[in-house]
Amino acid sequence: MRIDGKTRLLCLIGDPVEHSLSPMMHNLSFEELGLNYVYMAFRVTKERLETVIEGFRAIGVKGFNVTTPLKRDIVVFLDKLDPRAAKIGVVNTVLNDHGEFIGFNTDGVGVVKALEDRDLKLDGLSIVLLGAGSAGRAIAYALSEIPCRLTILNRTAEKAKSLAEELSDGLAEVSWKQLTIDSLTECVPRADILINATSVGMKPKDAETPVPKRLLRKELIVFDIVYNPLETRLLKEAREVGATTLDGLEMLLHQGIEAFKIWFNLEPPVGLLKKAIEEVRRRRLGCR
Repeated sequence: MRIDGKTRLLCLIGDPVEHSLSPMMHNLSFEELGLNYVYMAFRVTKERLETVIEGFRAIGVKGFNVTTPLKRDIVVFLDKLDPRAAKIGVVNTVLNDHGEFIGFNTDGVGVVKALEDRDLKLDGLSIVLLGAGSAGRAIAYALSEIPCRLTILNRTAEKAKSLAEELSDGLAEVSWKQLTIDSLTECVPRADILINATSVGMKPKDAETPVPKRLLRKELIVFDIVYNPLETRLLKEAREVGATTLDGLEMLLHQGIEAFKIWFNLEPPVGLLKKAIEEVRRRRLGCR
């Protein structure tokens, strides 16, 4: 990678960011495509967010990604939101369009693309989504554009209900329930796909699982967007019963591909990125 006086910056902001694989992915793309850019990760707290955004405007960054805990807070500092991001109220990707900062959300699209990348046709399938927070909202909105049957389960019933009502004019048939052992027992055995968008299973809660193993089965597709740890207890137990599993690196890869398209209106080197992500997975999980 060359860095000179014409090199431009893209980056990730959030707290923490040290674990992020986004710099690896995007810098690989820049090098492969001969783009004179560099991608870096910066730890930014909520208290410094406004100052950082003004700094980005001053130096003319090309764009940036936003991660926890800034995905909602960033909205008020942007000039415009993509229609989907405006509905979700959550931004993970920002484009500098000739000085105008425009917010997008590629998280939900990333999950859908990851599923479709497994040659899954989602039309007509029954999908259970756990969580109605920032990630859950993004995923639910993306799924609402598909004629599937979507059930949203959330610990706070009012959030699940509110989100389901927001999606009532989409293509999906959307229902909701409070996330309890009873609702899991009712919904998971009838589901084709289970998506965990809660923090249960993420460190330091990695000994926990949002779904009892007895409810999992071979025919189920289980997608856990957590990637720290990479194999959560949910995914481990799903694998043990023979279910198809997708981990958080799948979402990371595909949301990153969508962000790259927004910044450059170009397709990144998807094959190269998949190989890099698979190498990360192999190192983290061993030879299995």
